[in-house]
Amino acid sequence: MQFRGIIPALVTPFTADQQRDEQALRNLIENLLNAGVHGLFVLGTNGEFFTLSESEKLKIARITVEAVAGRVPVVVGTGAFATHEVIEMNKKMIDVGADALSIITPYFNAISQSELIKHYTAIADAAELPSCR
Repeated sequence: MQFRGIIPALVTPFTADQQRDEQALRNLIENLLNAGVHGLFVLGTNGEFFTLSESEKLKIARITVEAVAGRVPVVVGTGAFATHEVIEMNKKMIDVGADALSIITPYFNAISQSELIKHYTAIADAAELPSCR
């Protein structure tokens, strides 16, 4: 799968009572695809991943992959506090059908350069998709 062009970071739509708005997500995806984007990025900081449970993240990724139906690549954010959580979420998102994964640098905890290298090396070593090193 080739990555190029415009790959917008999607918001995660919610209803007025703070429930995921799955139909609004499907509509957003179709509108973006009809506008000619070259890929979609879900569950990044713009998608409020930090407010969602694991099951909600998996549901949003499934909806996105199903709605896209192979028309463009789907990049899924799998950031978490701990390295092992990222590795586990990566496996689950690959099973859902993600074409690529985006891993945010650990936040809230100040980590050293060497710890950051260990974090990303462990993730890359466990990766089932190609990684940039």
